[in-house]
Amino acid sequence: MIDSWISTAETYAGDEKRFVDDLVAVTPGAIDLEMGLPADQDAVGEDRTAPRMDMVVAQGGEVAFWEAKCAVNTELRARASYKERPDNRYYEGPRVIWQLRRYQRWMSRPFRLSQVRDAYVEAAQLLLGLAELWGKQGPAMDAWRELAASGQKTAVVLPPGIVVAGYCPVRADGLPRIEDSAYLAKIKSFGEHEAKLRRHGVTVVTVNGRPSGPVLPALGPGFISAEEREVP
Repeated sequence: MIDSWISTAETYAGDEKRFVDDLVAVTPGAIDLEMGLPADQDAVGEDRTAPRMDMVVAQGGEVAFWEAKCAVNTELRARASYKERPDNRYYEGPRVIWQLRRYQRWMSRPFRLSQVRDAYVEAAQLLLGLAELWGKQGPAMDAWRELAASGQKTAVVLPPGIVVAGYCPVRADGLPRIEDSAYLAKIKSFGEHEAKLRRHGVTVVTVNGRPSGPVLPALGPGFISAEEREVP
């Protein structure tokens, strides 16, 4: 029965989800996926929905976030410069900038920061307890233990980074897919778009093949700007 559930779930697993699976397998600090950002009481319209950040990672005594995209995703690239409407709605340019700025605004509210900190310290404690109950060992437990021990001193690092799949994630049966050539073409043209994203203050990591070890660096504090700026 479990095999049938897995087979059914595979039919819903697109490239991005397969890429996140590959990342989780080599990221000991991974602690959550698809973190939902619930609406505030005064939210209206689009802000009533809960945007989701792809990965939450414990990096020492800190909590950091990553948005995972495949190189073929059009939200990563645009010829036009980024622009927002006066009400912070997206207008044009790389749409991923708007996503990150939306996450940044939500997370920057003081009570949200404390909520997120407390939730992931508790999550680390629970995961650690379950792992210990079953006699587990390994780097994931080390990462959870360090986060749990940080308690109220845990820092929430903003903004999120972007990790880009420059390869076509394989199928569940390990066979290659015909989309490989599309990924190769897109990654060759991604350089100028990556540079544009960096000029907004975005940390971008491109992974050009299925990772066999950790690929996500520790993120530091920063700010995603609506305006492009010089990158040192």
